[in-house]
Amino acid sequence: MKKIMGIFLALLIATSVAMFPGSAARESGVLILKNSDAWNSPGVENTLSSMGISYDVVNSSEFKALNSNALQKYQLVIIVSDQDQAFYNDIGDEMGKLENYVRNGGSLEVHAANWGWKGGIWTKPLPGGTRIVNSYSSSDLIVGTNQTLVSNYASHGYLVGFPAGAKIITIQNSSRKPSTVRYTLGKGKVFVTGLTLEFSVYRNKPRWKAFFEGIIRENMQPNKPADVKKPSAVITPNFLALNMIYYIRYIKSLEDYGRLHGKALEAGVDQEIINSSVFANQSASEHYAAAGRYGEVKANLVRFSIFSDLRKAALSQRKAVDILKEALGEN
Repeated sequence: MKKIMGIFLALLIATSVAMFPGSAARESGVLILKNSDAWNSPGVENTLSSMGISYDVVNSSEFKALNSNALQKYQLVIIVSDQDQAFYNDIGDEMGKLENYVRNGGSLEVHAANWGWKGGIWTKPLPGGTRIVNSYSSSDLIVGTNQTLVSNYASHGYLVGFPAGAKIITIQNSSRKPSTVRYTLGKGKVFVTGLTLEFSVYRNKPRWKAFFEGIIRENMQPNKPADVKKPSAVITPNFLALNMIYYIRYIKSLEDYGRLHGKALEAGVDQEIINSSVFANQSASEHYAAAGRYGEVKANLVRFSIFSDLRKAALSQRKAVDILKEALGEN
């Protein structure tokens, strides 16, 4: 009888996994996409091996033949920097497959530094709309720690077009624009960087290695439960009005911040003051991303549960604006 019950339970579990595939753990570690080593540096593979993380490697032609179901088993997909044009053309044609992978809970890590030794360039936006603009910088600032990553070419470009709630992780010290961001897309997340990670990690730069390992650990973590929890009850019209007010304030302050940030750089405002505004802007972006856990914020203003994050986003963004206004004498 116990044997029969054991078989029955095993079949029940197998059936449950088949019916609810999202509940099953992803089987494999990392899938690496590349046609060749970036700057002749197998920095990604070396780092994963040192961390004890399993990985598979496929080129762009093999990826085109890979079906979506096979892709879903990986916890993380890493696209390597500095590839030839055939690679970027092939991957550009497969953006729909990559976006579907992310929206179903996958994690995509794009090392977007092109204009490298192999001569290729990105031709299409990444999932979420992100593009990279050519801009070389010899040092980039890690926003959260105020540390600097230095190399011959620390980054090959800054990022534009990413979602408003994205977390800005690094900025170029040359352009003061974002060079690394992470954002939620559906049930998963996208990490994009213009940093030359492979080049500097392979050349044993300790700060780069520690930064890269931390990025991999975070990207392999599933989204927080808050991202997929059940919707809260619809709120009263009073809270709807408050959410609308803070939403409008956040958007307006975000626009003001973009204008004032560029003006502050041109005016030569002290770097510590600019960094303070960047940190406040970062805090605002994180709260706004949390408010967007059910999807587009504007479409979910009826939810009571986003009120706190939306309010904090608006107040932090206003603080970032006020710091720059005071420095520019516009108060």
